[in-house]
Parts: sequence; C-alpha cells; structure tokens
Amino acid sequence: MSRTKHLFPSILAATCFLLTVAPVPAQEPSEADMAAMMAAGQPGEHHGHMAFMEGSWNVAATFWMPGSPEPMETKGEATYQWILGGRYMQQTYTGDFMGAKFEGMGITGYDNMGEKYVATWTDTMNTAIMSETGQCDGTGKKTVWKGQIPDPSTGQMVTTRTEQVVESNDKFVMTAYLTSPDGTESPMMKLVYTRK
Repeated sequence: MSRTKHLFPSILAATCFLLTVAPVPAQEPSEADMAAMMAAGQPGEHHGHMAFMEGSWNVAATFWMPGSPEPMETKGEATYQWILGGRYMQQTYTGDFMGAKFEGMGITGYDNMGEKYVATWTDTMNTAIMSETGQCDGTGKKTVWKGQIPDPSTGQMVTTRTEQVVESNDKFVMTAYLTSPDGTESPMMKLVYTRK
C-alpha cells in the first residue's frame, strides 16, 4: 500500500502532462473543405491528355549501351489501360533485351495538387522502382520528364530526362537521356509506339 501511495504523485504528474500535450480533436471539415478534397481526387484535363494511350501497341526500341559504338535495336509490345477510376494509366510491356525475355510495368498519372505528371517504372532487369515527374506543353502533345535511376556499376543515382512526343493518336515517341555531372546529355533509349 505504501508503494502505491509513493507512486501516486508520479502517476498523477504523468497523466497531467499527457493531457496537456494530447492533440485537440480536429473540427469537422466544412463543405468547402470537402469539396476541395473531392476535386483534388478527380481526373481532370491532364488525365484526358493520356486517354489516347489506352489500347495495344507495337514498340520499336533502340538502346545506346555505354562503350558500344552502335545502338541495339529490339521490338516489344505494350498495353495501356486505365486503373483506379481513370486516375492512372498502367502500362505492361513485354519484349526481349540482349536475347533474354524482358517484362516491365509502369504507372502514369497526374498529381492535381502537385500540378505535375508522375510516373513509376519497374522491370525484370532490376529490383528498383524508378520514378519521374513531368510537365507538358499545355496541349499534352509533348511532356518532359525528369528523374533519377541507379547506376549498377557505381551504385550512384544518375539524372535522366525523357521527352514524350505525341505524333498522332496512333503513334508516340519516348526518348530518354542520361545527364552527366557536367550537365551534358547522352541518349539512353528511344521507344516508338505504334498502335496495333
């Protein structure tokens, strides 16, 4: 009993402290707050710029390998489909790379709050998830993406810039460049998508 009696002031002090730092319950959101939240989560104009991508595509791929004098060419197939209520476009890609089967998956969307395009990509050649952000020219015909990818030979992150140019509803081209520390760019890959 005496031990409890001695602990009581400490327990009381701790309880009072917790009551003073405990968060105050948030107020109920207003109708304006709810409307803004709903609007931020709805597909908009920039999602519409991606709508033409839905469907199946043949892909002619060109890769520039470090130290190789000639680019490597290969072919693949891609399918784009809307997911999550038209908020994101998912790409699944199959092809071959250096004689081996190659598979990849990407998700592209537009962040209404951040006012930028967002994309992730991963494939069977690595275990990293690459991400980029982009801005379009206002018409959706040209989008410039910037991001970073890991360099397996150095373990360092390398800056990338990718241009996506829509030539028509049935053809678009993505060209990716590596940016060296001094700011010079070198081509990494070019993908020409032609609708099936």
